[in-house]
Amino acid sequence: MERASAIPLAWRVGATVLAVVVDASVARQQLAHAAMPGRSGVQEKPEAPSARVMSTSRGVAFRRGPSTGLKFVPSTDSDYRRTDRLRFEVASDDVRTASARLLGPAGTPLNVPMSVVTRFDETTKQSLVVAEVTLAPLAQAEYELELTIDERGEKNLVTYRFGVVP
Repeated sequence: MERASAIPLAWRVGATVLAVVVDASVARQQLAHAAMPGRSGVQEKPEAPSARVMSTSRGVAFRRGPSTGLKFVPSTDSDYRRTDRLRFEVASDDVRTASARLLGPAGTPLNVPMSVVTRFDETTKQSLVVAEVTLAPLAQAEYELELTIDERGEKNLVTYRFGVVP
């Protein structure tokens, strides 16, 4: 739950909040703590795991592996197997340059080959920065993908935390 609890939430009176929850007991505690006194309660609505997509404030993660065939599919969680490939896509307005690196459990950069490309998605009419990495050389641990995007002369750092499981 560390990865999920790091997502900042903004509350507004009368707003509907959709939260996909893996551990319901932890979520109830966090939502009860965040609820304002005198407001109506939180309505829980269970959602199937296949209906959610792992994303950060700016990016979306995809996976490709033996279970998906040759297609990348939106990732439903942040745990991957060594047989998977990870693709992380970030929408960007005006990309000048982009680079990516993979950080190990201790936060040190790893020498793992990654590809970083920019492409234009015709369906959403957005420019995307795409980082892709093969997870085969990684051991079972927690990792962080750092994507640095130079937009209009300003460098933005987007990160995605994930784990490799057996």
